[in-house]
Amino acid sequence: MLPRFVLLIAALWSLLAASSAQACSVVETYVRPSNFELVQLADAIVIATAEAQTGTGSTFETTVRFQVDSALKGQPPEIVEYAGALGNPDPSDLTDLSASHWEGHAGPCNRMTFARVGRYLLFLSRSGDGSWVPLGFPFSRINEDYAGEDNPWMRAVRRYLAVQQEASPLEQIEALRTMLQSGRGRDGEPLSASELADIRDHLSSLSPYKPTAFLLDALTRLER
Repeated sequence: MLPRFVLLIAALWSLLAASSAQACSVVETYVRPSNFELVQLADAIVIATAEAQTGTGSTFETTVRFQVDSALKGQPPEIVEYAGALGNPDPSDLTDLSASHWEGHAGPCNRMTFARVGRYLLFLSRSGDGSWVPLGFPFSRINEDYAGEDNPWMRAVRRYLAVQQEASPLEQIEALRTMLQSGRGRDGEPLSASELADIRDHLSSLSPYKPTAFLLDALTRLER
């Protein structure tokens, strides 16, 4: 049974990757994490201000220096340098959580243009040499604008962080299912259509970031 399971999941991953790789080249087995998984995979999540650009040349040859204002997760340094450039980018859509900033879909995988003194919610990972770098998942919401707390994106990120801190992986799945069924968050607050769609996206996706028991159950239900 296990070989069939592995082949099934590999095939599903390939289909998902094919639908995602429209503007940026990714490996065949790439699966974009759900937003819930993105929160889980980040070593740090910070609110930071874009202060200055270093270097000259193309966007891929310059760096933006961010001042970390506060950390939602992890213990990053006060300054983070990020490949990219300062400019006049369009703002992020903080209400539709199904896609990342459009710039990433125009070639570079993730947005690389930031506004001077603009504030952003950055997802970071710790590299092998100890430095902090962007969480490297193409087409993901790793560097959207920060425009305060009262929007679906920030509410979802903080909700996911709380669930992950308080429950085991399978309990997290059940907590999200309860929210989806009730239409309300952890504290009884009503969830917007986009917040519910984001939870549904996570629960309906098969990825290597899901608990093994969840994937085995999905296979069993599929075979039935």
